[in-house]
Amino acid sequence: MDKSLPDDVIRLVIAARKVAYDPSPCRAALKQLDKAAEAFADRVPWEDEDVHV
Repeated sequence: MDKSLPDDVIRLVIAARKVAYDPSPCRAALKQLDKAAEAFADRVPWEDEDVHV
């Protein structure tokens, strides 16, 4: 595994894959994705927010 990626990115991608590739993801998988996404809440804007780069 490429350890040059931060742990929060790795957790997010793994959780997203579990939800994306499961035709009906369980609550635990959805909760794991929500928790992993929380790490980015203040760093990544919602799609309808202005992005100031």
